[in-house]
Amino acid sequence: MLILHDRPIRQKIMLVIMAITAFVLFLAFGALFYFQACILKQHAMHELAIVGEITARECGAAVRFKDEGAANQILSGLKGMPQVVSARLEVANQQRLAFFGTTRDESEIRTARLKSGFRINGDRIILAQPVTLGGAQEGTLWVLADLRATRSQLLKLYTSIFTLVLAASLLVAFILSGQFLRFVTDPILRLADTARTVADHNDYSVRASKTCSDEVGVLTDAFNQMLDQIQSQDTELRGSQDKLAQAQGIAHLGYWERDFDSDRIRWSDETYRIFGLQPGENELDFEKFQELVHPEDRELIKQAIAAALNGGPRYDTEYRIIRPDAEVRFVHSQGDVVKDQSGEHFRMFGTAQDVTERKRAERALREAEHKYRAIFENAIEGIFQSTPDGRFLSVNPALARMFGYDSPEELIANVNDIQQSLYVDPKRRSEFKQAIETHGSVELFEYEIFRKDKTRRWLCENSRAVRDSEGKVSYYEGTVEDITERRRVEEVERASKAKSEFLSRVSHELRTPLNAILGFGQLLERQNPTEKQRGRLRHIVNAGQHLLGLINEVLDISRIETGKMQVSLEPVSVGDALAEAIDLMRPLASQRKVQLFADVDVEASVHVMADRQRLKQVLLNLLANGVKYIPEGGSVSVSCVANASENLRVSIADTGPGIPQEKVSRLFTPFDRLGAEQSNIEGTGLGLALSRRLVEAMRGSIGVDSVVGKGTTFWVELPRTKSPLEQAASQSRNGEVVRQSSSREKKCTLLYIEDNLSNLTLIEQMLEERPEIELLPAIKGKLGLELAQQYSPDLILLDLHLPDLPGWEVLAQLKAQPETRGIPVIVISADATKAQINRLMQAGAATYLTKPLDVNQFFRVIDETSDPSGAGDASKEQAVVT
Repeated sequence: MLILHDRPIRQKIMLVIMAITAFVLFLAFGALFYFQACILKQHAMHELAIVGEITARECGAAVRFKDEGAANQILSGLKGMPQVVSARLEVANQQRLAFFGTTRDESEIRTARLKSGFRINGDRIILAQPVTLGGAQEGTLWVLADLRATRSQLLKLYTSIFTLVLAASLLVAFILSGQFLRFVTDPILRLADTARTVADHNDYSVRASKTCSDEVGVLTDAFNQMLDQIQSQDTELRGSQDKLAQAQGIAHLGYWERDFDSDRIRWSDETYRIFGLQPGENELDFEKFQELVHPEDRELIKQAIAAALNGGPRYDTEYRIIRPDAEVRFVHSQGDVVKDQSGEHFRMFGTAQDVTERKRAERALREAEHKYRAIFENAIEGIFQSTPDGRFLSVNPALARMFGYDSPEELIANVNDIQQSLYVDPKRRSEFKQAIETHGSVELFEYEIFRKDKTRRWLCENSRAVRDSEGKVSYYEGTVEDITERRRVEEVERASKAKSEFLSRVSHELRTPLNAILGFGQLLERQNPTEKQRGRLRHIVNAGQHLLGLINEVLDISRIETGKMQVSLEPVSVGDALAEAIDLMRPLASQRKVQLFADVDVEASVHVMADRQRLKQVLLNLLANGVKYIPEGGSVSVSCVANASENLRVSIADTGPGIPQEKVSRLFTPFDRLGAEQSNIEGTGLGLALSRRLVEAMRGSIGVDSVVGKGTTFWVELPRTKSPLEQAASQSRNGEVVRQSSSREKKCTLLYIEDNLSNLTLIEQMLEERPEIELLPAIKGKLGLELAQQYSPDLILLDLHLPDLPGWEVLAQLKAQPETRGIPVIVISADATKAQINRLMQAGAATYLTKPLDVNQFFRVIDETSDPSGAGDASKEQAVVT
């Protein structure tokens, strides 16, 4: 019946009529078939009894004489009957004489054990017929008949007839019911269509049409009356619902109701929207509602409901929900419990409001407050709020530290008047107040304050005035930065700049008259003056040269202090430097009758990292001091010792009177000659001070050991290093040196401008692998310029530190002369600073190589720069650092 439950009424009636018709026909044909089957069985038994009697009579002789052949021949006659499936002939002692059929059939016959007559087993009939002869029973004939085949044929026949009759009957019933049922069903269907229209469209203005006055007509009238009442109530309800829905939408406030008996939950449309669902989308119970709640808040809701049901506080809680789009929202829900007359809880109703935006605003506010507090507490700058009358409202720890207080609370408690308590110049506070009240804010306002311990600090303040609704200043707020160190640096920079400008101007102003003094003094010496005049002129020239040396040394010290003097550190042969310095000092030593010698010969392979020119300058200063300040007949000796730290110490010892210990600490003080200014020994008091700064700039150290009456030993320590030749050999051992033979037939001329003999020797030995390259050495810049114009070499190697001209001036002159402008220049220097490299490359250098040289790199750059086919590649290289 369930299949008819939702069928249209016309189909239901039609299907019922056809089902009844089919059932009646089925009963009729079933009874007929049963009757015919019974007749068939009676007929079969009758035939079987006649056949059995005849066959038993014929078997009498065969049984008496136990003639199996005759018995089998007689039984084979029974096989012609279609119903007989098996037969057995037994003698008096039940011994089988003849048989045909299956073992199952024989077993069934033997089980029957009849003396005579029939046994029916369903469709199988067993006949027991006694075999008599002369009135005496000689045996028994058993016959087994099976009526299933006959019954099956009968069933097929009746089934075919039943099918044809049933089909014809159903067709007639369908046609007749279709014609006559519409008089009954059409009014009902029209009424159902009207009800469906009302239900589908909620249109209560539709009315059903009445077609008859029977029960359906009465039902139609009642239906229309009901629609009238519903329409009136719906109009009023819709107005109320619209107002309620509008109010709920504005407030994001929905309604919910829970029935405890059915555990069903009903929501308003706004509640559905809050949970991200379409109104009426799902039928809800408490379990499904819990699935929409954030897992961490489900227990919170259960506890709140349990408390309300147990008479505790009203159901009022906030929880998170997870909408179908995975968005998390916050809901504030309130509700009341409704009890029945017996006091049992049967319903809860309440509201649900989306408070996500409020929660986000609260979280954002908390985060902003936390961030502001973190910034306020941890800021390096001071942050404050203060009243116009000079009291702090709030300060951060940084500001308290600036004023020397341990905490903001201590600062606020101890400072009641900012102007009088903190400002060194109270007038600056008045200027600050006037500016901030006029412009509303003050930027970069600098002033000096007293700290708690009365020390002074300089502060820089950025502030603004905060006004109330009436425009009156409520308080100031802003940030404060301690700029004391910056002002000190600025003062030092201003002093350094002023010092540099002063020295530059003094140098210019002194050199200009010195030029005339020394120039005319030397001219007068050349004009055959008298002996008396010659002495006077010699005093003038010596005083001028002394003053010029003093100016040069002062300027050198100034350059070192300001970082404007650059030193180029490279491997320098100590032996060569000492030999040159001693050779330059021998005339002065001979003049003062002082022996000048080296206690130990220094090997040419001993090198230190230094600036060659500056190292010679230091050695000359120390040798000059030794020669000038010892009595005639004394001696100055030079020695070298390598210490455990792999530094090389150069010691210059004299046999002079020695220096008292209390004066040793003043040796390297500028202009302090330790009383020698009262003697006739010339000096500026700057040599040792300049030497110390030069040695420290070369990353070395300088010191003195002196014993009164025995002499003084000045020493200089510099870090040892390998010579350029040893470095090249090391590169050859550590990596295969590229040895290429040039494919050029024409020889290449290479000019190397370098005053360091070790570096010249290194390049000479490296170029022994390239016999096609001819080397022209030049130990001075001017000589290099002359050789470049005279020989027009294919390539020029240029060192930057030359005794007469700086390397960059040589490069500038090479690029300025038309004859040498096109010659590629490779700069070789120990200065690997980026600014230096860029400056030289922009000045026209083809490549910049740094010391120590990499042999492979050197040869590759030589080939690329000197070979016209590789010029394009070489020009792309800005610097090669090895």
